[in-house]
Amino acid sequence: MGMEAATHLYEVQHVDAILGSFCSPVLEPIGHYWTVKNIPTITHGATDPALEDKKVYTTLMRLGPTYNKYGAAFVAICQYYQWDRVAILAKNYHTCEFGASSINMAFSLNNLTFSHHQFPSFDVFSTGANAFKNKTFA
Repeated sequence: MGMEAATHLYEVQHVDAILGSFCSPVLEPIGHYWTVKNIPTITHGATDPALEDKKVYTTLMRLGPTYNKYGAAFVAICQYYQWDRVAILAKNYHTCEFGASSINMAFSLNNLTFSHHQFPSFDVFSTGANAFKNKTFA
């Protein structure tokens, strides 16, 4: 759903509220429009930490946990176990990037660092999964 659809829903359909979008890259630009028009937007998805800003997304309600919560949880685990060297492994895909971004932000705020931050391709995961499945890994 693009901005044209968002405008149509408001100006032609006269909707009172929006359920969705469930995808952060779609909701981010449209969320600004809904805020200006004061249209409530409810989503169970849209987990990008950028959507946390209630000064920008005043009419957005997210029903599920956000990736911001994951970052705080990982910080607590690392502090509890006194881990000072960790790695993030995430695929180059929006959902994975949002999770990694949240963890990176939470770690930075708590003076924790990463030893490695990698976004491998689909081939890396497929090869590893197939090797594990076929028991051909070293």
